[in-house]
Amino acid sequence: MSLRAKLPAAATFMLISYGSITVYPRRPLLFVPEPPLADVQTPRVFDAAEELELREQQYDRALAALQPLVNEAATRPEALLRIARIEP
Repeated sequence: MSLRAKLPAAATFMLISYGSITVYPRRPLLFVPEPPLADVQTPRVFDAAEELELREQQYDRALAALQPLVNEAATRPEALLRIARIEP
């Protein structure tokens, strides 16, 4: 069975994968986001905060360790997510 037969009339199917977006039926999109390239070394910068938060349960110190990472564009999203997870 074709993809068109599975979709309701006038529906659009978007397949989003790493590095590409495919649209069925083919039509131009108004906006196509370009995700930032992930830095292979980025996860290592969170090791100290993770140790403080998860193993030592020193949440105030973990928050302090994450604050400088909020100022860096490459680590800001992950740092903010971790801060939101820690704060009540």
